[in-house]
Amino acid sequence: WINSELASISETIIHSHHDFDFGDENLIAAFGQVKRKEKKLIIGDTNYSAVLIPPCINLQGKTIDILRRFTSARGKLIAMEPLPYLMDGRSGDYSYPLERLLYSRRTTILRGAQEDKLRQLELLLNKIAGDGIEIYAQPENLKARSILKHHRKYEELSICLFLNTDQNQVDALIEVNGKLHVEEWSLESGKKYEPVQWHADNKTYVELQFAPWQVHLLLISN
Repeated sequence: WINSELASISETIIHSHHDFDFGDENLIAAFGQVKRKEKKLIIGDTNYSAVLIPPCINLQGKTIDILRRFTSARGKLIAMEPLPYLMDGRSGDYSYPLERLLYSRRTTILRGAQEDKLRQLELLLNKIAGDGIEIYAQPENLKARSILKHHRKYEELSICLFLNTDQNQVDALIEVNGKLHVEEWSLESGKKYEPVQWHADNKTYVELQFAPWQVHLLLISN
């Protein structure tokens, strides 16, 4: 059941246009740091403003310690029922730090049926973990859930890869916070293009047409 729930969680996050990584507890223990000022969990060269504990049974003590420091720095921690009840494979008084972390006022617990939990998760992520880039399907301008987004930052450059998983063409409108410049790089030829774009209300808008399973690569800069 854990694999099934993890798959549905991943699908929900992907289709709501949020990027994520799976956390390895050994890597978190070895490289995890907390920057209190930025309210971020840092692992290697990557930083996270929110952490989700999916349905599971056990967490390592070192993971719990890092997450406790993360919540103390006002980082966003989300836990989805069923909650873990073992720490380092042990229960009872030994797992008290786990209970203290989970039932802290700074931890949001998602409860209910799976569909309800997934709906709560999407709403919460939209509120606390947006990256300022939204994708809408025209002409209704509803969120284009069939278009997947992979967003990474390199210095001052935002790199966004979009994939249309729909069997039909999608006319999309990309909305980016800020007055920025957008280029498209062809994955086939490597050439640069200027997509149709304009600015309004301190936002940048880009029109893209997606054939079924087509990919667009955008580079966004100041």
